[in-house]
Amino acid sequence: MTRLPFVQIDAFADAAFGGNPAAVMLLERWLDDATLQTIAAENNLSETAFLVPDASGEADYELRWFTPTVEVMLCGHATLASGHYLLGRHGAGDNVRFRTRNAGLLAVSRQNGGYALALPAWPASPRPLPELVAALGIGGAEATLWNPRGYAVVVLADEAAVRGLTPDFAALARIRNEAEDAVRSGGGHLVLTDQHQSEDKVAMPMILATSAVHSWLTKKGLRTFCSLGVRSAEC
Repeated sequence: MTRLPFVQIDAFADAAFGGNPAAVMLLERWLDDATLQTIAAENNLSETAFLVPDASGEADYELRWFTPTVEVMLCGHATLASGHYLLGRHGAGDNVRFRTRNAGLLAVSRQNGGYALALPAWPASPRPLPELVAALGIGGAEATLWNPRGYAVVVLADEAAVRGLTPDFAALARIRNEAEDAVRSGGGHLVLTDQHQSEDKVAMPMILATSAVHSWLTKKGLRTFCSLGVRSAEC
């Protein structure tokens, strides 16, 4: 029987049973896509990161991310988890580079007792999204934006407006499925931000934040409230 390594790591956590969990699996070679998808479904976490040593010389490892149902273009917390796992191995250096199929070259490095991630910034452009706004249970938004890779950004007036949402999850699921069909990449994501700025910060619930938008907001000089702690459990 083939045995595959499995590590579950909670990113953005400072204590056990918190943060955003991801599975990290370091393989000797790529398995077929159907098998990778089946493993991710069995893991039943939001993302499983699969790693293979990179033979191209461009990076240290190849990296792919799978949800229980589909492969995705980019996942920040599973990239952080992968970096934490690899940099924690005996003899590891201070940074690790990943070659991906749709997000280019990514990197995780040690910095100030934590980690720094190098991720792409995929900007969104203004676009009316009335069905999405209605599905969120709000009367209106300060702005709505769309990226053709399949994510939407809804800007609300303040943090209270974000916390006061009463979403119709069935409607949101339908919108997400339509986005995935349009993009054909598993890319339908929803990101909520608020427009209130204090000391160049924008409050943003990380559980809903995609990596590309997080990078874009950072590139614009805005920082999000989040923790970069990690905890790992191996089995």
